Parts: sequence; structure tokens; C-alpha cells
Amino acid sequence: MALHGDQHPRGAGLRVAADSRYGARAVAVRPFASGQVLAPLAQGVSVRQPSRMSLQVDVDRHLEGPGIGDVRYVNHSCAPTAVVDTSVLALRAVRDLAVGDEVTLFYPATEWEMAEPFTCLCEEDVCLGRICGARALSGSRLSGHRLSPHIRQLISEYRS
Repeated sequence: MALHGDQHPRGAGLRVAADSRYGARAVAVRPFASGQVLAPLAQGVSVRQPSRMSLQVDVDRHLEGPGIGDVRYVNHSCAPTAVVDTSVLALRAVRDLAVGDEVTLFYPATEWEMAEPFTCLCEEDVCLGRICGARALSGSRLSGHRLSPHIRQLISEYRS
């Protein structure tokens, strides 16, 4: 199959690897430049409420299931290597990635409320500690992160 630009078979940019902290993690299967699509999300099942394995892509829309591929295994980090581009429903690298680099997301960038809040294990200098979704975080704790449009909208609605 010939691939052009950001097109690729579903899940082709990620694979699942064992992880001692989380059980599993998603890693890059080839080098990616910052901004490149790692995986598409458009084939996910649309649901209204968050679940442990869903990904919020709009104010009241979450995607889950096999249709989002190995993105289900992308762990949280307070210093992420990827973002969700909700305009095209894809996962994009935010920095250059080498083969085997872990692909991580800053969950509050897309999640307003978490179905299962948790203690962060990222060990980054900027670690938030407890991850509950953007609704539970102050503007200063969210600053510096690329927030999805629906999170910016919800912040505006709930904090004005």
C-alpha cells in the first residue's frame, strides 16, 4: 500500500509495549517529525460519557473502542510527546520521536472530567500529581499546555 504525507493504515504509527508502571504503553514504530500524524482516531465509537479508555474530542463526544487503535494505550504525561488534533481526529507528535519513544498525552488537554482520576507517575518536573481532568485544574496549572478547542470552550463557559 502506497502512503502519501500523513496517510497511513489505522494504527500504523504506534505499537503496544509492556510497561512496568502502567502495564502497557504506546511507542512509535518509526521516526516522526513534530506535527506528523501518529494515528487516526475517526473510526472510534462515539459515546457521550467518558470511560477509562475513551478520548474526549468535543464538549459532549468521546471516542472509544478498537477504532481508535493503539491510541487506547497512550499514557498520560505532564510533559507529553503528542496531542489530539480534534479538527481532523488524529494523534500528532509535538516533538520529534524516534523508533521506540513512548507516545504520551496530557490528559487534561482533552478531558474535562476523568471517569477514573489517578495519581500521575510521569516523574516530570512539571508533574501535576493528581489527574482529574481540566475542570479540576486552575488556569495556571493548565497554562503552557496545548488545550483542545472544546476544553478552552468549557473553561470559558464554566469560569466566566
